[in-house]
This record gives sequence, C-alpha cells and structure tokens, in this order.
Amino acid sequence: MPELPEVEYTARQLRASVVGATIRDAQVFWERSVGHPDLPDFLAEIAGRRVEGVRRRGKFLLLDLSGELFLSIHRRMTGNLLLLPAGWEIYTSLREENLAAWNTKGPTFRDCRGALDSARQDAAEPAERIYSESETAYCRVCFNLEDGRRLLFTDPRKFGRVELWPCEQEAEALQGLGPEPLGDEFTVEWLATALAGRRS
Repeated sequence: MPELPEVEYTARQLRASVVGATIRDAQVFWERSVGHPDLPDFLAEIAGRRVEGVRRRGKFLLLDLSGELFLSIHRRMTGNLLLLPAGWEIYTSLREENLAAWNTKGPTFRDCRGALDSARQDAAEPAERIYSESETAYCRVCFNLEDGRRLLFTDPRKFGRVELWPCEQEAEALQGLGPEPLGDEFTVEWLATALAGRRS
C-alpha cells in the first residue's frame, strides 16, 4: 500500500494542528465527494462538532468528533488536505460566470490578510505554509473552523470520498479492510494463513 505512509504522515500533521478545533460548518462544492450520509444530513450533523482526535485506518483518515461521530476521508488518487490560516476568503463567482469551469475547478481561495505583520515575522513563530491559488484549486469540501481557519479537501479527479458516521457504525463504514499492517494482529501466522492455497 504505497500511499499508506502518506496518509499516516497527514494524520500526524492534522493531529498536531486541528485536534481541539471546532468545525463551524462545511461547504460542499462537489456533492458526490460526500458518500455518507445524504448531503443535507451531512451538513447539519457536521456543524458545531469538535475534533477530538485524528487516526488512520488503512488509507482512511479518521477524525473523531464530539457527539460520538467520526469523519472518514479517503483521498484515493488525487485527494489532498490543506489547512488555510484565518484570513483566506472563498470566491464562488465562477459558478455564475462559467458553470462548466466551476464543475471542474470549484471555488477560488485568496489570502486577504495583506502584508505579514511583525508578530508573524517573529523568528520565534513557526513558519507558516504559504499556498498559491493554484494549490487550492479543485476544492470539493471546505470545513470552516471556528477560529477562522479552513480545512480544504481538494481532489482534481473527484475520486476521493468524505463520510460522516456514528462511532458505533465504524465496522460498517470500514468493512472489507484487512488487518492494520502496523497493528499487533498482523502476524506472520495470519499472513501465512491468508496466503495458504493461493498461487499468485
């Protein structure tokens, strides 16, 4: 699973940056990016949820949310997550100007904070990732956080899926996955049994 290390790295980055944040609301720019539940229910249920933890299961990112829910994100081939600092604005004028282009590219995000102030230039502050407008293109889902930051799910090829599930249905949401390759249950004995009788 060549992408698994990338997903683990993303999970660690998110764990360090969004745990404790509250999702004010979400905006969905490509409806089929949301696989479960129906879009109106997804939008209603995600609003106001606090991110309590970030995990990885196989190639799924799992964000544990308040209210016994979890957000499942499968990036597939081209999905990516970007965390924009407060001050980035969404422009949706393309939807009215050119619907075909909108369905391909989605909204535009622009940094409207102006010049960096001296506090943000302080060498003691960690370096902030600067994104170009092209990097924020193809946004399919935008999670607006209470602190003004935005977590974008970008996906040029539209294969990725975002789903919201009750914690009690985690087995259903992740059905079909084998044992976790970094987990204790993945043993030589398990692998030998799984491969027994196979020619490939």
